[in-house]
Amino acid sequence: YDVTNYTPTNKVLYAENISLVECPKLSDSVSFVTRMPDNSMEPVIMKNNLLHIKYTSFINNGDICIVVLNDKTLIREFKSTNENIKLIPSNSSYETITINPAKDSLDIIGKIIAY
Repeated sequence: YDVTNYTPTNKVLYAENISLVECPKLSDSVSFVTRMPDNSMEPVIMKNNLLHIKYTSFINNGDICIVVLNDKTLIREFKSTNENIKLIPSNSSYETITINPAKDSLDIIGKIIAY
C-alpha cells in the first residue's frame, strides 16, 4: 500500500482539533508537542496528555502516530499489511479505520515518542 508522506518543509499543519503547546526545547528528537484532543486512545493515552511528536513518515506497525486522513487529524496506532493500513484506537468506543486507497487521502505527520 502506497502512503503519501508528509514533509514538514514549507507546509502548514492545519488541524481544527489539534493545538500546539509552547514548551522549551526537549530534545533533538521532539519536533513539537500537543495535547491529546480526545479519549480515543484511552487508557493508553488520556485526553489532554502532552504528546511529544517527531516529524517522520517512517512509521512501524504498533507505533502511535499522528495522521491527517481526509482532512481530519487523528492520533491512532498504525497497522500496515500488504493489503491495507488500519488506524486503531485503544478505546473500544471508537472504530478501527481501514484506509481505502481508492478514496482516502492519508498524510503521516509523525510518531508519538512520549506521552
